[in-house]
Amino acid sequence: MKFFNLGRLRRFAAGTLAAAFALSVALPVQAANPTYQLNAPVALLMEVDNRQIIYQKNMDQAMYPASITKIMTALLACENAELDETITMSYEATHSIDYGSSHIALDTDEQISVENALYALMLPSANDAANGLAEHVGGTMQDFAVMMNDRAAELGCTNTNFANAHGLHDANHYTTAHDIALIAAKAAEDEDFCRIWATMQHDVPPTNKNVLRNLWSQVRMLNKDGNYYYQPCTGGKLGWTPEAKNTCVLVAKQNGMELMCVLMGVTTAGDMFRDAEYLFEYGFKNLQMYQIENEEDQTRSAIGYNTAGQAIGKMQLGYNVSCLVDKSAQPDNITAEWTIPEEPILGSASGAYVTLTMEDDGESGQYEVLGTYPAQVV
Repeated sequence: MKFFNLGRLRRFAAGTLAAAFALSVALPVQAANPTYQLNAPVALLMEVDNRQIIYQKNMDQAMYPASITKIMTALLACENAELDETITMSYEATHSIDYGSSHIALDTDEQISVENALYALMLPSANDAANGLAEHVGGTMQDFAVMMNDRAAELGCTNTNFANAHGLHDANHYTTAHDIALIAAKAAEDEDFCRIWATMQHDVPPTNKNVLRNLWSQVRMLNKDGNYYYQPCTGGKLGWTPEAKNTCVLVAKQNGMELMCVLMGVTTAGDMFRDAEYLFEYGFKNLQMYQIENEEDQTRSAIGYNTAGQAIGKMQLGYNVSCLVDKSAQPDNITAEWTIPEEPILGSASGAYVTLTMEDDGESGQYEVLGTYPAQVV
């Protein structure tokens, strides 16, 4: 298993930073279990807060996502609707799905809250709930698909096209492990989203058409009584179609770290959960979080001036900077290098950024890029 390694120091031009900040950290291959081979043909392990990539395998390969599509559906619902709003299910929303697929038997003209539709979407992966949310937020399911693709582009996705809100097979419906990780990381910033996908069981109260529904999550890592229970797991979404095979996005927290695992195209669910646990355990056992604490590394003297020749402010990081490094890393070997344009702009879009680098032990003179972070002028 080969882990992401940048080797020598890379220098970035100001203004070329992607929204995703494709970060990486050097991991010692010998720390991995040499007898374990990932079953997933596509895999990604990423730190959630700063999108730092720890491990990747074919992360930019276009794949059918199946129901992990619903992460984008949930994100748009959380961003564009209130939880207590009422969805009235249309005939098309309830009857356009394959009845052999996952659903909660929502009926035409049935009314359900956005919140309960989200629980149905994320726990039993209800495709009828996905359609209802799509119509409620987008007006039509077709217009909602446009919203999905527009939002994906805004989040830095480069090889994604959504054709529906649920993920049932469509040859023109695809994404990559990296793209869906960017979408899920954004969704994970929403407290309601996190609460819902972390839930194992939820009751939907009686509606105007149906009695109480008892919903259970498909994420076996959340089930304390199951064979694949994983205590650090704090949420996730699974998917499956014959074409996509097993897919998942899972999140786990431990030792101050929040890691996200994406797996796609896995033949069996068991193999998928074993792969996920292995990647999580590798990250938690071999990495630690490093945070800049030296005030000198967080600010720089003003170098921007107004027309009167007066300094306009100082360069400052817009948020606390932290990144994952190997547990053997020495803080004294980590440095912050500033890149500042000749005419910085006031605010968060200053064009300035800080690159954290770590010098290799010994006399090689080589560096590892740990992360690149935007700065703001205040």
